[in-house]
Amino acid sequence: MSVIRQGNPDRILCHHSAVAPGADNLSDLRKRLASYEITHSKKSWAKETKTGGEYGYYYLAYHIAVAKDGHEIRTQDDKYVLYHAGDNARGKDSFNLHGIGVLLDGNYETEIPTPYQKEALARIIARFERQYKVNVIVRGHKQTSLTATACPGVNIGTHENGFLKEAIARANEIIKNGESDEPLNAPSAPIDDETEELRKKVEELSRNMGMLEGQNAELD
Repeated sequence: MSVIRQGNPDRILCHHSAVAPGADNLSDLRKRLASYEITHSKKSWAKETKTGGEYGYYYLAYHIAVAKDGHEIRTQDDKYVLYHAGDNARGKDSFNLHGIGVLLDGNYETEIPTPYQKEALARIIARFERQYKVNVIVRGHKQTSLTATACPGVNIGTHENGFLKEAIARANEIIKNGESDEPLNAPSAPIDDETEELRKKVEELSRNMGMLEGQNAELD
């Protein structure tokens, strides 16, 4: 069952989904996350890191996800240790153990992240700093993973160059100027029938896996 972190997080790790094209809006993002939830439920670590599902996701290994229009969805509470970074062995420097994962949906090896995503990420960083009163460490997945990965893609860059560096600079500007760090008020897309059907499938999968875990416990 879930792993609760010790103390507050002090770092943010940026990911991409490597799925193109990225989710354009809230409705598209909900569909993608329902799919990713099912994929992550089949991972070898899924049972160990299954959360309480406060935001409707039990297995998703990111804390926040962002669509191309800047809409963000909270997927897991910051208190949970999720296996998104591949760096547990780094100990005190681990983004798994001491950070949160932010997913920018899309394949940023080939796509270009949008200005809305940059602003959304900057607001997430600024909000994080204000909430936890830390100088947050922000990196791309490939900068900390102990196994090779292209994530979050060449077009996201690193904290030293490109989009990610610019998002960090914008976050610093938000904090310095006392600007709002609230999520972007992108136009809301309605929940269509396909999205609702995916949501129901995810809930059914989670219930069935919970029942199976209970049966296994009885057998033990």
